[in-house]
Amino acid sequence: MRLVKLGAGLNHIVNMDLISPTSIIIDAGANVGVFIEKMRTLTNSKIYAIECSSRNCATIKNKNFENIEIIEKALVGNNDGPVTFTEYSGILKPNYAAPAGQISRHRYHQWSNILGNHRDKFANNSSVKTEQYEVVPVTLSELIEQYDLKSIDYLKMDIEGAEYDVFEHMTRKETDIIKQISLEVHDRYKNKSLFSKIRELGFVVRELEDNEVYAYRE
Repeated sequence: MRLVKLGAGLNHIVNMDLISPTSIIIDAGANVGVFIEKMRTLTNSKIYAIECSSRNCATIKNKNFENIEIIEKALVGNNDGPVTFTEYSGILKPNYAAPAGQISRHRYHQWSNILGNHRDKFANNSSVKTEQYEVVPVTLSELIEQYDLKSIDYLKMDIEGAEYDVFEHMTRKETDIIKQISLEVHDRYKNKSLFSKIRELGFVVRELEDNEVYAYRE
């Protein structure tokens, strides 16, 4: 395997032996497109960028990436209708702040989510601002059907805790077309059952640093 760590604040792993110009990549939790920028240094494969923050989607659009489909929705396990998205703005606690050499400013950022989690990541003395609005959910099965996907060569998922529900509802029919997964996890108490489910779906699971997980097929 030709494993590549994307680096520069990202810890996602990709086996480039499985990636070609005709590959399909799903970026679930695209944020402002940093992952896409890194992937564009490696390949011009089609990327489906799933992001439910309207601000982040606007940022991605302004970057004028090629061969990108922006999906302004929230990836969920079960689609029961609109979900509430919470966007935070504030100064982060030191251990969650920007990497050394960068300034942590008030901004809408990656801790925003559909579960209302992560308010604890902000400094106690900051004035944390929140904005909530409804977003359209989408399941993996719905994405596969809508875009007629026959293969998913790489699934990157960083959706701030919603990953547990997504994997709980995954089936072998859906995941048999997925070749590799790079996943950030957010609740250590749920990880054991999550990893068991991923293995049941036919993947080998490797736990990495900084809550990153790489799953692949032998």
